[in-house]
Amino acid sequence: MEEKPFNREDYETFLIQAGCVRVGGTYTISSTKDLSPYYIGFRKFGPNSYAILLDMIGKFIKENISDHREYQFEGVPYGATDIGNKISERVGNKRWATMRKEEIDADTEIDEIYAGPMNPEPGDEIILIEDVLVKANNLSEYVKRNTKRRLIVKKAVILCNRRE
Repeated sequence: MEEKPFNREDYETFLIQAGCVRVGGTYTISSTKDLSPYYIGFRKFGPNSYAILLDMIGKFIKENISDHREYQFEGVPYGATDIGNKISERVGNKRWATMRKEEIDADTEIDEIYAGPMNPEPGDEIILIEDVLVKANNLSEYVKRNTKRRLIVKKAVILCNRRE
């Protein structure tokens, strides 16, 4: 049976049905402390829903990033940390890293900054995974932090863009 291609409408419907998107009430956006009439989050999935989410994101990456196996995946802490790790496995790439959220001195050894089965080395190419993009500040911060360590951020996959 042929696998159905990634479909954005199916993805958005899934996010609503899985409880990632909630409307009604007042929610505080963690990164900006602004108030919002809706909530978007990727942390409270049941195991079946989480597997579906990972399959959908994996499918999107395979269809849109032809050379995805060439990169090391890094989930932006902490919301996308686990997703970045699991997506790496789903797309057939066992190379993932997790940068610690806390800023660490530039002279700190790379293995104290990253956790994962393969710490990145200078010159490695990275795909960042961000769960919810509120403003580009957070993503930009991690691009800069990786670049400071002579890693090359080639792409970013945003699971949901609030467009604010």
